[in-house]
Amino acid sequence: MAVQYLIYTILAVFVVGLLLKNRPILQKPIILIISFFSMLVVGYICKSYLENSSKFLEISIFGSRFLLEPIGVIFISMVIPLWFCNNLYTISYKRLNLEVDINRIFILVALSVLLAILIAISSSLIQTFVFYELLTVITYPLVANNLTDHEKKSAKFYLMFLLVTSMLFFLPSVVYLYAKYGVVNYDSFSEINVNEGWFLPILLLYGVSKAAIVPVHFWLPRAMVAPIPVSALLHAVAVVKSGIFILIKTYYYIFGFDFLNQLPQYYGVNIITILASFSLIVSSIFAIYQTTLKKLLAYSTINQLSLCILALSIFSKIGVLASILHMISHAFAKISLFFSAGYIYSTSRLTEIDDMSGIAKKFPIASGIIVINAFSIIGIPIFAGFISKAYILHAAYLEPVNYFILFVMAVSILFTANYFVRLIYKLYISSYKSEKKALYAESIKSSMIIAMILTTIITSVFWVFYMDIVTFLESRL
Repeated sequence: MAVQYLIYTILAVFVVGLLLKNRPILQKPIILIISFFSMLVVGYICKSYLENSSKFLEISIFGSRFLLEPIGVIFISMVIPLWFCNNLYTISYKRLNLEVDINRIFILVALSVLLAILIAISSSLIQTFVFYELLTVITYPLVANNLTDHEKKSAKFYLMFLLVTSMLFFLPSVVYLYAKYGVVNYDSFSEINVNEGWFLPILLLYGVSKAAIVPVHFWLPRAMVAPIPVSALLHAVAVVKSGIFILIKTYYYIFGFDFLNQLPQYYGVNIITILASFSLIVSSIFAIYQTTLKKLLAYSTINQLSLCILALSIFSKIGVLASILHMISHAFAKISLFFSAGYIYSTSRLTEIDDMSGIAKKFPIASGIIVINAFSIIGIPIFAGFISKAYILHAAYLEPVNYFILFVMAVSILFTANYFVRLIYKLYISSYKSEKKALYAESIKSSMIIAMILTTIITSVFWVFYMDIVTFLESRL
């Protein structure tokens, strides 16, 4: 398998970032070329996996056993293109934000992506836990950024919150499973006795707090002090998506539907659905009252991650499929929104939504990208979010019909439409009132613009290839 080569290409970016940190003219194009090459390697990985009929392919990397399986293949195929776009975006971001340490971003983002890939190919829950913790530690200096008092305080909260929740909930669930069953491998786990382990999915839900379900979501808005390329990494590429991936993979391979469908229910609704719905509604309400664009996007992320967990809580193969599709659709839409927000900030220094009234006249491309990706997250046809939300509704509508999820979905869509329509109205309809003036004109030549256009293209044409993802997962899961 070519997974080893993918690891080497990511490490190559790390090395180039270190060796050429004082020669940016060479550093930037080489990093872009290597990260672009990594996408070709992912294509070869997918081709090789499809040519093999096994669900689990064993890989040996640095003497350790790893596994490639269908959910991991999809996750890797999502992360690497987003990483390339993030590197492309970072180049121009530095030109407009001189205070940003681009070397730190290139180096630590590469390590973060490497850990996300290792999480994707972990062969056991123990390996997953180790790489999950390392990802928290590696991303800490990214959040700390320039080490101002506010940034250091937020980064410390980020680090401690994620470490404490994982030690309190994630680690005990891993230890319990290993002590009880002697193995926590994804490809050879035996059935769990529901009378003894019904609490484990709940422990894991809150232990993997990178998935940011309420009330273990507080770290995410606090981490918004980081530069936009880092925020994009947190929300769309490595961090929160690793959290969702771990939940999907563990619920599917370790717990299994037979066990999960016996979890405690209240009025016919299982406990995971109730917890995900609570998170979905609460985060939606918080999003409505946000006045800064980055905070709005942060709570929107919590909202959509909860939607992934809600789909997963249907505990069926179609529910898992819907959760994966929404993870992908949200990743591309949300990174596009953060890219746009970062571009507007870099050229105008505007952060408050009220200050952005009528700014679409000055930034037509960035504003248009916000509209397209906001429509996607709302669930407007024909964008990616519409397809993934349609699959969630389809999964809930299958017999027996889950009316509770259908109701929560409807409420969520209304809330999401509320805060994004308000944003779009400010950008296009309201008159420009801010006294702050744009520092630079919008330029199509900017790599920031190119990066956000590339990610928005995926959001817009997702309907062309999503059935390939569906067919692949249905045949392998």
